[in-house]
Amino acid sequence: MFLLKDIFANEKDFIDKEVEVAGWIKNSRFNNNIGFIELNDGTTFKSIQIVVESKLDNFQAISKLLLPSAIIVKGKLVKSPGGKQNFEINASEIVVEGESTDKYPLQKKRHTFEFLRTIQHLRPRANTFNAVFRVRSILSYALHKFFLKEDLSMHIHQSLQQVMQKVQEKCLELQI
Repeated sequence: MFLLKDIFANEKDFIDKEVEVAGWIKNSRFNNNIGFIELNDGTTFKSIQIVVESKLDNFQAISKLLLPSAIIVKGKLVKSPGGKQNFEINASEIVVEGESTDKYPLQKKRHTFEFLRTIQHLRPRANTFNAVFRVRSILSYALHKFFLKEDLSMHIHQSLQQVMQKVQEKCLELQI
């Protein structure tokens, strides 16, 4: 099983190969013959598109899954003919790990910080808090590394450069 961050980092290594990924449905749209699922595993802000054709045995069940049901997808990673993403997975098998109910409080729309504060256990699933927690983690790691090094001045400079690079990358990902 592959992590999405690894696929996005080395997409050329995965193109035209069979992959297996797991994650939560962030968005989905279906018609009678084909469906598209936006899947995210939490290792990156980016989601991967899963193309689901009606020839799958469980197509009808998959088309009725709600956000954020957990699934495992096996299929071939191919270059995407669409313009929104470079690649997508053509699903050959989808296993439902956990179904969600319509009572799940996070939906496709944006939520206010006040609302997110009421559901503390789900805040990391919201993009804003996810970004903040990632930056916080990187800064914490850099500071802990700092106090364990003997050559502190050299490490301060390196750590700050790394932290700033990571912050810039996250800002670019979030388009802020």
